[in-house]
Amino acid sequence: MIVDDQSEVIAFLDQPGSFGPDTSEVQRLDTHGAAIFLAGDYAYKMKRAVYFEYMDFSTLDRRQDCCQAEVRLNARTAPDIYLDVVAVTRQADGNLALAGTGESVEWLVRMRRFAQSDILDKVALRGEFDETLALKVADMACDFFATSKIYLDADASDSIPDIVAETARLLPDGIGSIYTQAEVNELCDRQHATTQALLAPLKQRRREGFVRHCHGDFHLRNICLYKGEPTLFDAIEFNDRLAISDVLYDLSFLLMDLLHRDLREPTNLILNRYLEHTGDYDGILLLRLYLSVRGGIRAFTAIPAALNQSDAEVADRISRDAKNYLALACDFLKSAAPQLVAIGGLSGSGKSTQAKKLAPKLGAAPGAIILRSDVVRKSLMGVATSSTLDAGGYSAEVTAQVYQFLRTKAAMLLTAGHSVIVDAVHARAEERQMIEAVAARSGVPFKGLWLAPPGDVMEARLETRHNDASDATVEILHQQQSYDLGEMTWTELPSAEDRDETAGAISKVIDQVFD
Repeated sequence: MIVDDQSEVIAFLDQPGSFGPDTSEVQRLDTHGAAIFLAGDYAYKMKRAVYFEYMDFSTLDRRQDCCQAEVRLNARTAPDIYLDVVAVTRQADGNLALAGTGESVEWLVRMRRFAQSDILDKVALRGEFDETLALKVADMACDFFATSKIYLDADASDSIPDIVAETARLLPDGIGSIYTQAEVNELCDRQHATTQALLAPLKQRRREGFVRHCHGDFHLRNICLYKGEPTLFDAIEFNDRLAISDVLYDLSFLLMDLLHRDLREPTNLILNRYLEHTGDYDGILLLRLYLSVRGGIRAFTAIPAALNQSDAEVADRISRDAKNYLALACDFLKSAAPQLVAIGGLSGSGKSTQAKKLAPKLGAAPGAIILRSDVVRKSLMGVATSSTLDAGGYSAEVTAQVYQFLRTKAAMLLTAGHSVIVDAVHARAEERQMIEAVAARSGVPFKGLWLAPPGDVMEARLETRHNDASDATVEILHQQQSYDLGEMTWTELPSAEDRDETAGAISKVIDQVFD
């Protein structure tokens, strides 16, 4: 609720002359927590004098503290955007001034402006959220998480049960105006039951160092293309309980936002890239809950945004979005029917390319988790995926460990309700039989695919491959071509030189098996 009158300051900041003689126009962007004034090369963000259970800007001192925290926290990801904190002052003549010498009556965060068209929600609306951008966003996120402060103290870290309880307290405020009682009850009941079932792995995340001071509001509208690179901004500064969290929970806001917009392909790309960087496959046990909780937060924060909106058309749009978030949050916690696909083939056959194309289409949102042997091998050897292993990294003993890891993690992920694609050569019949057995023990449908393009196609791919986790060379391919593959019971695909053609053939096979 609004606790103080800021109308005089807003009227002052709406005037171009308040920002100096070179400013000819001011644009204002309003949210339920802030008013942002776009003037010249800068943006000035004023925190609204409001109090909500999760956000307190009720006093001038509190707003000053939060402005300073905002600049400090966002310097982690956007130091060129967040500049400083400036005051609106009351001069001796009673007039207001920006950064004057009188008494401070309001505080503003000063930022460098960027084009609104470069915010990623706008990029997504234009259909420009492509694979390259998705992978850049994932890399940016992983770099941020890797350097974020770790919190091992449970009392200092975010508590999912508390947020679930908070959601249950706040969602009823929208009953009647936005939601029905039944809709609210269904989400709250599902979230509570799932949270109680996952208390042990939630606590384990803290012990393993995954709880860190994250962003807290990591979605498309808080990422921009700044100097051509995805840049995260507007981190939560007003509530550490929302910002200190599991890194996967932080990333889940972005994943949920993309799924809300039906952008399943970039969602899957970002998730699997995160897993490649971190090896955090155990965290996937919590992913569906995290996605649901993020959707629930969107649903309850939309309530004041809709109810306090004077424009009826805008209020109606916010309400429709809120209902969609609530439905999505419920869907994440509904029973899933996972599937296991194994893609085999010699080096250069196109396994990883086809796994990446198939993954968004397989199973419930956000699609299949890819377990790639090349990535797992580097992780088990303790080196970066870009590093090249010596012969010892490809010994029979290490290879056996890699395949055992693939099978173990596949079984765990299937049990958690996620579809899985295992991307590995699978040149030996016993390797193929053992991954099939994982599906049988897990009680899920299985399909094995064997990609077999012409040798010259595979050689050409290996010769042009770069920046890839695989160390395979043409010489290694020639060694593999001498293997006795044994009885091939998997569906053999010629894997045409045109990878889209191969992807289409795979989709037809998968549809026939799993539909």
